[in-house]
Amino acid sequence: MNREQFSQLIKKTCSPLPGSIPYHHNYNFSVKQKYNNKTLIEFLDSSLPMIPHDTWIKKIESGNLKVNNKPANIEMKMISGYQISHISDIRTDPPVNTNIELIHDDNELLIINKPAPLPMHPCGRFRRNTLINILNLALPNQKLKITHRIDANTTGIVVLAKDKTSATKVMAQFENRTIHKEYLALVDGIVKKDNFESTKAIGKEIITGGARTIAQDGNDAYTKFEVLERFPNLNQSLLRVIPKSGRTNQIRLHLVELGHTIVGDHNYHDTNNMNKVPMTYDNDQLFLHAWKVRFKHPQTGITTTYTAPIPQKFPFIPT
Repeated sequence: MNREQFSQLIKKTCSPLPGSIPYHHNYNFSVKQKYNNKTLIEFLDSSLPMIPHDTWIKKIESGNLKVNNKPANIEMKMISGYQISHISDIRTDPPVNTNIELIHDDNELLIINKPAPLPMHPCGRFRRNTLINILNLALPNQKLKITHRIDANTTGIVVLAKDKTSATKVMAQFENRTIHKEYLALVDGIVKKDNFESTKAIGKEIITGGARTIAQDGNDAYTKFEVLERFPNLNQSLLRVIPKSGRTNQIRLHLVELGHTIVGDHNYHDTNNMNKVPMTYDNDQLFLHAWKVRFKHPQTGITTTYTAPIPQKFPFIPT
């Protein structure tokens, strides 16, 4: 399949957007150990603070919300592993950017350039307007498997496998950290050092909107940075970023901790915004791009570098 054929399939699939057609969604999630002995309503308010308290009350009283597939009551005590389920009101997904570009296609791999905003998989406000759902609808005969993830607001390379064996081989390279990844990040401020790094651990706890924090007892993380260009008139710097690990929001958090928030990353610039602004921003405002990836092909074993075109929004396009 060539790039034009791929583009036409995506356009057809997204006219209209899959999530723009009203639908009900069945939500299912489990109670974590830290919520043991909390009441049902305490658990719901604590774990899903973005949903109004009164909404949960109505769902429980109407019988819409169930615990272990049985009618629930507000004061019942939670135990780790309990299964919570409820059906949403008729809903639609927020709009997304569907300018998905083909980079490489063969019998084992599909490599694309993901636009933003576009979540990789169902999460939060997005259930149907996601990369994997759009690709599965456009390519129904291919059972694509995500081998890694980038944020909904990050643009750039995504590697998908066409079978379980290929997925396992590629994912193993990500897990073993033998894959070489390069990002571009435009950050606030003039970075003084030409080369620097961060080894701050990324917290395991998920906070509002799916965000993370720097935490001493978190998962190990390592990111290298190189200044490519400084823009004194904009008070910004363009960085080459090489993450040696792949923690959620790793690059964003390491740069915040270093005092150079990524341009457009309003929630991490001021965490007070997280209670008002979704972590998946509504437009292409984050200046973070998954630029290059180098790994061994799962069939041939040949090490190859794939590159995603740099968005024109960047003030300087390195070669």
